[in-house]
Amino acid sequence: MLTAKDYADWQELYKRLKLGIVPSVNNPTSGPEQKETHVTHQVCVTGATGYLAGHLIQQLLEQGHRVNGTVRSLSKSPKLAALYELAERFPGQVELFQADLLTAGSFRSAIRGCSHIFHTASPFQLNVAHPRRDLVEPAVKGVEHVLNDVAEVEGVERVILTSSVAAMYGDVIECKDGPIDEQRWNTTSSLTHQPYQYSKTLAERRAWEMAEQAEYQLVVVNPSLVLGPAIGQIPTSESFNLLRRLGSGELKTGAPPLGLGVVDVRDVAQAHIACGFSANAQGRYLCSGEDTDFFSLAQRLKKHFPTYPLPKGKVPKWLIWLVGKTVDPSFTRYWVSRNLGHDFVSRSDKIQTELGVQFRPIEPGLVEMFQQLIDQGVFE
Repeated sequence: MLTAKDYADWQELYKRLKLGIVPSVNNPTSGPEQKETHVTHQVCVTGATGYLAGHLIQQLLEQGHRVNGTVRSLSKSPKLAALYELAERFPGQVELFQADLLTAGSFRSAIRGCSHIFHTASPFQLNVAHPRRDLVEPAVKGVEHVLNDVAEVEGVERVILTSSVAAMYGDVIECKDGPIDEQRWNTTSSLTHQPYQYSKTLAERRAWEMAEQAEYQLVVVNPSLVLGPAIGQIPTSESFNLLRRLGSGELKTGAPPLGLGVVDVRDVAQAHIACGFSANAQGRYLCSGEDTDFFSLAQRLKKHFPTYPLPKGKVPKWLIWLVGKTVDPSFTRYWVSRNLGHDFVSRSDKIQTELGVQFRPIEPGLVEMFQQLIDQGVFE
């Protein structure tokens, strides 16, 4: 429980960070002088405590931009620690605002004075009890509330929306119609089948509808499964949950033959910045570094972490078709038939040729991510 002194200390810390005053245990007049940073743009990043947002904010600050970050609560929380550290490293360039996806008007203060809005805040959960309440409403209403606030504030030039490759396809079997690219839209997901994919599709379509008559330009990034180390503590991201399941022994008898695209989180952050500030940026951009499958990720980890109970092979599709739903409620026979045993194929040519974004090999970031889970005691 927070004491009155704890609360007062935190309030003072936040006030000083907001003003760009870095607290120090040393004599503030001693040591090397802080180099003056040229601020290029003032931008807003929603969902600032998120997995992707942490890397995006760090890269924005390193390039000299000033960042307004939105968080669900300004109450003292370990989730804010990484943002505090960035604020110390870049004094006067970080300011936090409280905003909620389901609260109309709550983003206006953070957006005011910003030329670019990076809307990264959106739930990433695959298994939820109430898909409409837990996935669709936060995703769609979040887009509506942010873009409505953008419309009420002067000076916003561009909105960069974090969507997903899930808005481009619903099931892996759809790759048989050709590689997934920016021309494709997910037309097969629903509240009862692939509800996360459905939420991302509805949210992105709503953003494009709202942008038709807007004064700002909308650019959308559609990442595949994002992997790589987090800044700060392990986030509540499905990406880390996936690796936790691989390393905990939960799937040691075998991994499902699921094809997927993967991309390093640092490349996704770079892609957002390119979409934000490149004069050539327009439309949607698929952001996927490699087409692979679930078992291949486990094999790469096994080389570096041989003592962990990682999957030994692939579980046959027919076996999952028979008993999968007893293991995972989402493994319906319909889902299994459309997703397991099919190759995932995509094309990220557009973002590479138009914006110059290059993708690093996925294995180093995958290894860093797994080591982070070990270091933070997830498998203990």
